[in-house]
Amino acid sequence: MEYFLGVDGGGSKTKFSLADCNLNIVKSVIKEGCDFHRVGVDGVCKIFLDGTQLVLKEQGENFNCIKGAAWGIPRYGEAVNEDKQITSYLKKMLPKTELGFFNDVDLGIAGSLALESGIHIVSGTGAIAIGKDENGNTFRCSGWDEHFGDEGSSYWLGMETLKLFTMESDGRKPKGSLYKIVKDSFNLQKDFDLIDYFYSELHEKREKIAGVQFLLYKAAIEGDFSAVELYKEAAFELSRSVKMLINKIDFKKKPITVSYSGGTFKAGDLILKPFQSFLSGYSIKLVNPIFEPGIGAILLASKGLVDKELYRNLK
Repeated sequence: MEYFLGVDGGGSKTKFSLADCNLNIVKSVIKEGCDFHRVGVDGVCKIFLDGTQLVLKEQGENFNCIKGAAWGIPRYGEAVNEDKQITSYLKKMLPKTELGFFNDVDLGIAGSLALESGIHIVSGTGAIAIGKDENGNTFRCSGWDEHFGDEGSSYWLGMETLKLFTMESDGRKPKGSLYKIVKDSFNLQKDFDLIDYFYSELHEKREKIAGVQFLLYKAAIEGDFSAVELYKEAAFELSRSVKMLINKIDFKKKPITVSYSGGTFKAGDLILKPFQSFLSGYSIKLVNPIFEPGIGAILLASKGLVDKELYRNLK
C-alpha cells in the first residue's frame, strides 16, 4: 500500500504523520524539535530518520511505501548550506519518493487554508506570517530570529513576562497576580533569585522560555492588568506583519482570509480580540484554521498526486 508522509518540523517538536491514498491519517508520532541552530544539521537528519522509521514501523511498513513526502524544516530558505545538506540527506534516504521541502510556515498556510489563497500568521516558539495570492505566489514577513525578531511569539512573550516580573517587583508596574505566580512557579526565595534561575534553567533554552508565556496567561485570566496589556502588545506586533502582507500582495478576492496557528493563540480572546481589533480597518475575514500544520504537510505531500476532492473529506 502507498502512503503520504507529512513532517511538521518546529523549534519545540517535530510531528510525523502518515496518510493513506484517501488521505486518512493512519499514524502520527512526535519527536523533539529540529531547528539546526539547536541540534545541528546532523541532529536534524537523525530526527528525520528516526521519526520516519518510527511512524512506518508502527504501521508495519518501510521506506518503499512512501509515494510523496513534504518536509517542514525550521528556517528553510534562510541558510543555503544547511538547506542543501538536509535536503540532500533526505533525497538519499527516500530516492524513489516525490519530495517537497518547505519552511514550517508553508505548512501552516497550506493546512489552515486548505491550499487556498490568503494570509496565515504563526505565533508559537517563533513568529512569522505568510501570504499566498490567487496565482500561488507566496510572500513572508517576520520570523527573523529570537534575538532580533519574532515579535509577538511565545518566546518573545516569555522574555517580556520575565521583564514584567522585574517591573512588578521593583514598583515600575503595579504588583499583580503575575508577581506571585512567577515567584511560586520558579520557587524564588527572593526576587533577585530570578537571575540565577534564568541562567541555570532558561538561558539558551528557547522552548522553555516560550513556555513561560503560560504563566502570563494564568496571570491575565486572574486579572493582572499588565499581563493583559502584554497580550495586546503581542497582538499588535502580529498584526503589523499581516498589514504588511495585505499592502504588498494584490489579493483579487475580498475579504482576505486570515488564519492563525501556534501555541500563543491558545490564550484565546486575550490575543485574538486585540489582534482582530488592530486589523479592523482592513477587509479581512479572520477564520479558525481548517487543518493543523501537520495536515498541511499531508496536503503538500499529496498535491498533484490525488484528486483535490479528497481534501474536503480529510480528517
